[in-house]
Amino acid sequence: MPLPPALVKKPQERKGKAEPHDLIFPAENGGVEGHFLRRLQNFVEDHKVKGTWELHKFRKTFGTYYHEEQVVNVRTLQTWLGHSDLETTMAYLKGSDAASERSQAQVAKAYEAFAD
Repeated sequence: MPLPPALVKKPQERKGKAEPHDLIFPAENGGVEGHFLRRLQNFVEDHKVKGTWELHKFRKTFGTYYHEEQVVNVRTLQTWLGHSDLETTMAYLKGSDAASERSQAQVAKAYEAFAD
């Protein structure tokens, strides 16, 4: 997935300064952090965040956001998400509620060209 320049900047600044074994997200013991899911679930529990949380939710949110904002087309999202099958990408993308204010505004905008 592409990253915004501001997020890429920090690791690039760190490159060459850090020791080869230095990690961006180290575990408490300084080793490789292999428990991001556990850390997420502990955070959710500690802060009493409602819902079911897994790391894949962030990936789905990323895809849904870029799809709904029409920033890129679905084929680009397929590439960004690393899916070989378009159906997999489509399964990530949530549909919008057609009655929502946002959906209605998008429909109205699409029909402005045909208005008298």
